[in-house]
Amino acid sequence: MISYKQIHWKIIILSAFFLLYSCATTKKQSLSPHIEQLINEVNQLNCNVKSFKGIAKLKGSGFGFNLNQRIAIIASLPNQIRVEVLGPLGSIMRIAINDQKLYYSQRASTKIIEKKVNLWNKFLFHQKIPILISPEELIAYMAGQIPLIKPSFADFQKEVLYIKGKSKKSQKIYFKKNSKIVKQVETFDKYGNLSYGIRILNVKKIKDFKIPFRLEIYGKKEQNFILNYQNYYINTPVDESKFLLNRL
Repeated sequence: MISYKQIHWKIIILSAFFLLYSCATTKKQSLSPHIEQLINEVNQLNCNVKSFKGIAKLKGSGFGFNLNQRIAIIASLPNQIRVEVLGPLGSIMRIAINDQKLYYSQRASTKIIEKKVNLWNKFLFHQKIPILISPEELIAYMAGQIPLIKPSFADFQKEVLYIKGKSKKSQKIYFKKNSKIVKQVETFDKYGNLSYGIRILNVKKIKDFKIPFRLEIYGKKEQNFILNYQNYYINTPVDESKFLLNRL
């Protein structure tokens, strides 16, 4: 028969073990002042860009279909965008995204596909585009911002900032030599697989903002999109109805 004293000591030992384990697993790893400052500076890039629109040339390869089209883009940060693929007679395909819905239509069909925006990745896979970049991330890069994951650990070596998040996702941010200019970002899932990579090129100054006029987005296979802006306008008035179904 187990005595009260034995139970009492077992409870004390188990409680002590629980407290020690909790402290070990919940202890927040502080970032060095240098890395914390670098992350803050990257997060501040073009933070005052609220909207943009423009015309670009979009090329894609490795997807089993050819893509070489002019597109019109209008976006309102952080999560609204409308893209129209342009043909000789006007728009031939439209995609609109707001904070709740994704809309997709083609000129050859009167049908409008409507999805919840959290099904974005499934939509990409259905279109044979296994590059896992969210609408918010894509819009941010197009606005000249760098969407960083919230760090639980970070390190900086040889012009590369490595960030690991609480969700176990991670990023590598590549800087130009001896500068704080970001030239490339790679984001990985919790298993270490590449979700997407992006090269930031041909940066031009518009007003007080630095905008990449060329973005190269790639996945883990030989697949990529290249976006080249032909013109670009910042913080112009945006009609919110552009991101709704009834305007497609």
